[in-house]
Amino acid sequence: MALFRRHRHGASDGHAQAAGGHCGPWYRAEVRRYRRLDHIAFAATDVEGMRKRLRAKGVKFRESIVPRTGDTQFFLYDPDGVGVELNFPKT
Repeated sequence: MALFRRHRHGASDGHAQAAGGHCGPWYRAEVRRYRRLDHIAFAATDVEGMRKRLRAKGVKFRESIVPRTGDTQFFLYDPDGVGVELNFPKT
């Protein structure tokens, strides 16, 4: 899985840079009652390989297709309960 520096949720300003980047104004919205990060999103590659790997490890995840772009998204949680969003471009 390759990780890239920028993730967008359709907003014009985007999200923080995933690979060692800064936390912009969106950060306040992402921090919840316990002052922990709600979720982190990554641009990724090899959707089939990641699907097989997660299933082999017994990791529960939800999969969806973005209607506007056809991209595939996986949603899962890390051991601390932080949401992880993996975004795979339509192939």
